[in-house]
Amino acid sequence: MAGSRLLFAALGLLAVGLAVLGVWLPGLPTTPFALVALWAFSRSSERLSAWLRRIPLLRGAISAAERYRRERTLPLGVKVVAQTAAWASTAIVLLTTGSPWITAAVAAAAIACTVFMSLTPTRRSDRRRGEPVPGPSVSAWASGPAAQRIDADGLDSR
Repeated sequence: MAGSRLLFAALGLLAVGLAVLGVWLPGLPTTPFALVALWAFSRSSERLSAWLRRIPLLRGAISAAERYRRERTLPLGVKVVAQTAAWASTAIVLLTTGSPWITAAVAAAAIACTVFMSLTPTRRSDRRRGEPVPGPSVSAWASGPAAQRIDADGLDSR
C-alpha cells in the first residue's frame, strides 16, 4: 500500500511539473496535467493535494480541473483554445522539424484532443440562464472602504 501511495505521489509531482511548464510553453496544456495531479494526490497525500491548490501559478488550471471533475463539461472557449493550440502545434512542428515521426506523434496528441473535446459536453453559459457565475461574489471584492463610498446610484458619495 505504501508503494502505491509513493507511485501516485511521484506521478502527481511529475504532472505538476508538466502543468507548470504548460503555463509557458505553447501547445503543452496545463489543465489536464493539473487534473492528473489532483487525481494522483487524492490517492496518495492530502498534504500534497493541499500544496497543489496553493500554487498561485496553477490556480486557474486547478479551478478549471475541479469544475470539470464536478460537472464533466467544458466551456466552448476552452474547447476552441485547446483545439487551436493542438493543431497549431502540429503545424509548427511540421514546419520546423520536418520529421514525420515527431509530427505524427504531435498529430496523434492533437487527434486525441479533438476526440476528447468532441466527446465532452459543452458547458452552457451560466449568464444566459440567469444563474450566478462561479467566482468571487460582488460582495467579496466590494466590501472595503472604497465600496462603502458608492451610493445606490453607483456614484462615489464623497
